[in-house]
Amino acid sequence: MWTMLLWFGAGGVALVVPPAEAARCPAQVGLDEALRLVEDRPDVLAWGSGAKAARREADGVSWLHGTTQLTATPGVRWWPRDQLQPEGSVGLAHSVLLGNLGGARERVAKAHAAVSDEAMREAHLVQRQEVAHRWVDRWRADHAYALAKAQYERTAALADKFERAIGAGVTRAEAATARADASAARVSLLDAEGEVTHTALFLAEAVGCRGEMGVIGEPWAEAGAIASLAEGRRSPAVAKLEAQVEAGAAENDLTTMQTRPQVGVGMTAEVDGTNTFRTMSNLSGTWAVFDGGHAQRAQIAAEVELLKGRARQAQIAEAQTLALYVHEIEHLTETGRVIDEQLLPQLREAVELERQAFALGESTAEPLAKAERVLTGAELRALKLRGDLAEQVVGARLWAAPDEGSR
Repeated sequence: MWTMLLWFGAGGVALVVPPAEAARCPAQVGLDEALRLVEDRPDVLAWGSGAKAARREADGVSWLHGTTQLTATPGVRWWPRDQLQPEGSVGLAHSVLLGNLGGARERVAKAHAAVSDEAMREAHLVQRQEVAHRWVDRWRADHAYALAKAQYERTAALADKFERAIGAGVTRAEAATARADASAARVSLLDAEGEVTHTALFLAEAVGCRGEMGVIGEPWAEAGAIASLAEGRRSPAVAKLEAQVEAGAAENDLTTMQTRPQVGVGMTAEVDGTNTFRTMSNLSGTWAVFDGGHAQRAQIAAEVELLKGRARQAQIAEAQTLALYVHEIEHLTETGRVIDEQLLPQLREAVELERQAFALGESTAEPLAKAERVLTGAELRALKLRGDLAEQVVGARLWAAPDEGSR
């Protein structure tokens, strides 16, 4: 529904008409579904339409070439006066270049269509990466909220326990510190709740729908054989640069072709003042004497060499990206294994032992509160690490197979 908003201010009246409404978001989506939904974004559809239009126009380039000229020369014979009569001539001529100009034009058109295709693939990959990043952010927010809620409940329970034990092994200062820890945990819970809403809105915006979008399931747990996936990979960025190199070479050939000699053939029909009608054929030749297109070809050649250098540098960067992904995934996986299998179980055991010692009167409140804080910090670190690992795995999968799952 279209709505109209009038705003009255010192500068006059501003008329604001909101754009057409997007479709409402599904309540929850998995990662694969979110990546599928981005295919229906208006800008993604427009990229596809633009690439198809470029290919269609390239296919329509004719191999025929040349210039056709029609001339008409009307006149009047004024002298002698007794022979006042209209006269004139009509001519038709066609000139062609001595070379395959039509083929060169077709090659340029198809080369630029290929550039459009690769630019669309590159932009599409960027959009898929953004959606995947937003999806992982939403997943992080959900888990951060669940952890913040559990930590708040734990610190609140500990604060109540210390409050009841004032004078029986717990000082007022220790109880006040426990209450402050509970308040801080409550603030963290509120922050996590706000982050859930923020990431839901950002995910919906990236997908291209209206409202909030939740996530379901887990991010991809394994990157797969990234190296093997990347063996047959066509990097959109590198492929676009290579296509631009090909387009530059095609333009250089077209420039050369356009400076070839031209041959023209034609026919002229004339009627003079004595009503004499005659026809004549003509043959002409045109060639470049002073300008052979050298300046234009020099500029194109320089641009092509620059693009070749950028393509080689992009290939080096791609290889480094692969090495970085492999290293980060291995490093984060090993760190996560140590945290999950050793650090967290040991800290939870330490907290439980401190609780038992406090209940039996064998320990004071401070060691228990300290153990709780250390456990909380380790849980937050573990959550951040799992999110970082998810980012790397998802990023590696999309990088290694940029066209996987796309239409």
